[in-house]
Amino acid sequence: MRLLGIPVQFLSVFAISLLLTIYLGAWSAQGRIEERTHNAIVAQDAQLLKVNTVMMYSRTIFGDSVALNQPQPDIEKEWWENTTLFLCPLH
Repeated sequence: MRLLGIPVQFLSVFAISLLLTIYLGAWSAQGRIEERTHNAIVAQDAQLLKVNTVMMYSRTIFGDSVALNQPQPDIEKEWWENTTLFLCPLH
């Protein structure tokens, strides 16, 4: 069976592979962005604690770490991370 001159089996395998590649790419991009954000927050907190030895900031606990309530750092994203996150509706 053919659709527009291309076998249906080829089209279905191609579509599934493309969707899976986009999903896994977005998963990887999301993990990398979260890791960079976490590292930037930890570095920012370390700088604040180095300057102020007395804890005068409120703290928030998330996951296994404690972060000072400071504004989120602006993390630069790679072009492929933006693209895969835009293309994947599940992320």
